[in-house]
Amino acid sequence: METDASHPLPAQTLLHTAGERSRIPTLIACNAVLLAVLSVVTIGGRNPAHADAQGQPGATQPLRSRGAYTAIATPAANGNTSVLAIVDSVNQEMAILAWDKTRRTFGIVGYRSLAADADELIGR
Repeated sequence: METDASHPLPAQTLLHTAGERSRIPTLIACNAVLLAVLSVVTIGGRNPAHADAQGQPGATQPLRSRGAYTAIATPAANGNTSVLAIVDSVNQEMAILAWDKTRRTFGIVGYRSLAADADELIGR
């Protein structure tokens, strides 16, 4: 490969670099547009804590809080399979899932609101 004495790089590299220089303004413009879109999406996102949303018809409800999950695997009552109990301590909920071998998916066996269960009065 021939090199020019004033340029230590091969001639093909210099031609390739000169062709890329014409794309730089286009790349800068594309990056600026992407940055603007990202800014709009980030800043203009939904605000989950609306002070005026309480009790007003048509108002948006606050989003669900991010949970803290604990999963416990245990044999099912029938003994044929195992179930997975998932407890969300932040939202006070529990779901029981069972593995379906034929479909290779989890199926919901049960759901409980732990907050509702704690508020329930148990009579004797």
